[in-house]
Amino acid sequence: MLKVSFIYFLRGIFGLIDLIFFLKKKDIIFHGYLGIPSGNNLALYDYIKKHKSFKCDLYWTGQIKNYASIDSAYIRATPSRNAPINVHLSYIFFLMRFKVIIVESAGDLSFYMRFLSNRPRLKVLLSHGFCLKGSGILAPSLNKEQIEIWNQVGGSFNIISVSSQLEKYMTSSTVNASPHNCVVIGPQRPMGVKILKESQRSEARSLMQDTYNINLDNDQKIIFYTPTHRDHNPGLKRPILFGFDSFSQLNKELIKSNTFLLLREHGYSSVDTDIKMSNIITTSKSEKIDFHLLYAGVDGLVTDYSGIFLEYLRSDIKIGFWQYDISTYRQARGFSISENIFKTGSQINHSDNFIEFLSLTSVSKEMRVLREFWHKLLYENSTEESLKLTVDEIKRRAKILGLKS
Repeated sequence: MLKVSFIYFLRGIFGLIDLIFFLKKKDIIFHGYLGIPSGNNLALYDYIKKHKSFKCDLYWTGQIKNYASIDSAYIRATPSRNAPINVHLSYIFFLMRFKVIIVESAGDLSFYMRFLSNRPRLKVLLSHGFCLKGSGILAPSLNKEQIEIWNQVGGSFNIISVSSQLEKYMTSSTVNASPHNCVVIGPQRPMGVKILKESQRSEARSLMQDTYNINLDNDQKIIFYTPTHRDHNPGLKRPILFGFDSFSQLNKELIKSNTFLLLREHGYSSVDTDIKMSNIITTSKSEKIDFHLLYAGVDGLVTDYSGIFLEYLRSDIKIGFWQYDISTYRQARGFSISENIFKTGSQINHSDNFIEFLSLTSVSKEMRVLREFWHKLLYENSTEESLKLTVDEIKRRAKILGLKS
């Protein structure tokens, strides 16, 4: 009780400092997913810079490295957990300078944001993607303390970006947010399209060659495996991929079909995937690249319950699902929408299914119809529309705060 009272006392003190000494705020700061400039935040940042949407400076914070498109003078790293208290205090005062704070995950900067006043600024959440699993206060795996934390998330943001009316009311329920603050303005990053230029495919494959240090010829196929993390069961040991008895057997089939398999673990995953096989490439130790920059050179995408495939339902990428633990996952996490969504791709239950998947050359008519249905239900805006709507919504909400545009 004493600890809670002290935190409220500190919040009151910092709130007064914020209101009195940092009244003339005007700039915007971004914090990307996992602290990296990427995804929806980077797409919005580039759009604002290109169109000069706001007359203010744009900053980045997080686990920042050197990015060619971002001036180092407008970058500040977040302090490490064990940094001295004066470093954390300095960072709180740094954040007080900003009129708009834009993050991509509900927990981003949450330790610092609770000490910032809400009234003179906008706090914006550009959600990282549609969540297929039960989440927020509706997640069955949470304890009372965790539910209470999620119960406060909705009140922490003035704008929460969603991609459809369906997601609007789902998000409102899962984080206890006002539907008024859940706005259909996403996703901001590019989604997959059906018709691509050969130059886009070549550019994407060149990026993969440089990033993952692999040699690709024009005929070689690329399959990505992109599982979600098991935060409810971090000690889970994953079986050999796709029901094979060994990675050696899997590698032989990949060689036979002239295919590279790239393992792209979730950013929060604790699974060790240091597999040394000629046609199985682990990407966890390489630079993190947004999938939308790679998909034009990708032939297939296999996942489990990750929502990564949803933004590529209109593309020609073949989709597969390896759900070896679906019974326990369903019980522990549940799903936010119908499991019919998994009929948009091939089910991989054992190694023979994966071998068949490798040989597929097109998406079936039935799957194409389902993919179109789900895309229209989950995504109401094109990429360009989403970016414009996001800027317009920030301008509208920030008008009374004096943010110049």
